[in-house]
Amino acid sequence: MIHRESQQESAVITFDDQMSPFDGGGVATGVLRRKDAVSSDRRITLSVAVYIGVAVMSGAGLLGKISLLRSLLPFPTWALQLFIALSLALPLLWPIALRFRKAVATAFLIALAGVFLVVFPRIERMHSKGRGSDQPDCIIAVSHSLVAAEWPYERGRLWSHNPLSCGPGWVALQTPAVQVVGYRWSLIVCWACAIAAIIGAVGWSSASALLSLIALSPGLWLAASNGSDFLTFGIAIAALYLASDRTEAFRFVKVVLLALVAQFRFPTMLVPAFLRKQIGRAGVIWASVLALGCQLIFLFWNTKSFIDDGPLHLFYKLTNSSALSMKPLVVSAEVILPLVFAIVAVVVFEEHTRWRWNLLVFLGGVFCLPAILDLVTKYHLYGTVPRALEFWEGGVWICGCLPLAAGMLISEREIGLSKSEQDGGFGANHQSKLSPETANKFKD
Repeated sequence: MIHRESQQESAVITFDDQMSPFDGGGVATGVLRRKDAVSSDRRITLSVAVYIGVAVMSGAGLLGKISLLRSLLPFPTWALQLFIALSLALPLLWPIALRFRKAVATAFLIALAGVFLVVFPRIERMHSKGRGSDQPDCIIAVSHSLVAAEWPYERGRLWSHNPLSCGPGWVALQTPAVQVVGYRWSLIVCWACAIAAIIGAVGWSSASALLSLIALSPGLWLAASNGSDFLTFGIAIAALYLASDRTEAFRFVKVVLLALVAQFRFPTMLVPAFLRKQIGRAGVIWASVLALGCQLIFLFWNTKSFIDDGPLHLFYKLTNSSALSMKPLVVSAEVILPLVFAIVAVVVFEEHTRWRWNLLVFLGGVFCLPAILDLVTKYHLYGTVPRALEFWEGGVWICGCLPLAAGMLISEREIGLSKSEQDGGFGANHQSKLSPETANKFKD
């Protein structure tokens, strides 16, 4: 059922994107081609702006981390400031990174593994000084509690005493690796699985293009140093967006994994609906039912703690009041019913729009807007921009959008170059590294 709907949807997408109201040559075809070229150029410009914006914003927090870097690196302040300024300009080098994509991607994967294994443990040891992020500790604490069959959502389990916002399904997905090899190795396992899925879907050349663009973001390295699960979520979503569904087993695994990944944070429960074109209505229904069912189990287990110390604390954070009831059935209606209506609305919208990047827009709203608001709040709290950036975690949140933003740039650029080659215009002699079919995978 999922496969049939996905195939039909894919056929409609391809037909709509390529069909022209004119079937012959002449003036009408020429005008149409010029309009199409202008539209393609605008999409490429937009994709470049989105990628650079996400990549630079995610690393802006480095400007407030001078003191932290001085404790980790034996360099003077002026050298670290110069290093940060240059790193924030790295995303501008994206054309060069794509030209040498395979070398850049290989170096990136080696360096990323080194950061997970060497730098992250050093940052973790700074918790005693009140530094570092508690995001990895949320995964670790909840996974230990799940294995012990204990209630996992208690603030006292974290050194920061913050609420534990990671969803149960998202933690359950990582629990086997966390328990067997530890969190830093589980990061490598998650990235290895995601990259293998991407390579299987689009090939090493296309996957290396994606990785080379991700590598240019200074925010990625900050997030990796902190062991942030936002980074893991970003690459996992990119993998599910592109992953193959050519057999029933692949489709089943994809839907189950999507149900677990969608529980990353409560707002991301809408993610399966944005993959309507990839997994069909049946896939959206099953992924949403599994995700909602998992949340309801924990909501009925300990309603008050799930709201105050767990994923639903976001409602209090947004409204600054206890807006939810403490009765399981009532709070289920307050939370689940609006979410179901939102899922249906997104599915209907996805079925009637040709814009392919709605998921990226949604994640931008979920991660980028709160990050900006958090920076404003920190500025009012500390009075200066450097101090605000020192305690700002929003850049790490933005990393959740980075892989899809990079995929958007790759897709729009390669499709634009392919059309230019077909028309014999500017760029006709350019040897595109990606096939139009591969580029379209980032879109369809």
